Amino acid sequence: MKSFFLLVFGFFSGFVFSQDSENYRTQSTGDLLTSGFWIPASKINKNIKGSNYLFEKWENFANIHSENGNVFRVTNLNYNIKSKKLEAKISNDSVFQFNSEGIEKVRIMNSTFKLIDSEFMKELIAGKVGLYIKYSLKTKDAVFNPLTHDELTPEEIIKVEHYVIRLNDKIFDIKLKKNDIINHMSDKEKEVKDFAKRNKLSFSNEKDVIKIITYYNTL
Repeated sequence: MKSFFLLVFGFFSGFVFSQDSENYRTQSTGDLLTSGFWIPASKINKNIKGSNYLFEKWENFANIHSENGNVFRVTNLNYNIKSKKLEAKISNDSVFQFNSEGIEKVRIMNSTFKLIDSEFMKELIAGKVGLYIKYSLKTKDAVFNPLTHDELTPEEIIKVEHYVIRLNDKIFDIKLKKNDIINHMSDKEKEVKDFAKRNKLSFSNEKDVIKIITYYNTL
């Protein structure tokens, strides 16, 4: 069975290589290969700074984990924050957009992104209480010289990060503040506060909050 999947991987990879002079490639099998559609690659608008994509560069290797336990290797993968879809660049003018149905998570750039409520969120810690980062976009208007009307700074697409806690399969938006975090661990509030104080951990520091939630998940 393993050799069969490797054969299919090689076939699809070879197909893409034969179609692509820019040396982009992707590998996939089964449902992931058919669950999605080809779309034109977004043209770079030089009048706008930034993009809808999470990563600035596409060159990478990623593992897509399906809900049934299969793992698929994909190259040149990115996350389109606007459409909330994973996309693999096949060439400069061709992108394959994956159907999120059936995907559990993706491992890319040394990070895990979990599919939660139809969008991919960066997993900082999983467990009884999970901590994640979800992404959105906002637009900063261009700035013009009021006298000459020349553009001083271009319009910019800005990526925004939001912290969320996952508890009992529900998502809660939070800020890295003591009350926001403790409210979701109220059953062990004293133990958590004592642990944070004893270890000089700050509720406003991401790494410290991960340690605090990790401790809570052991109680």
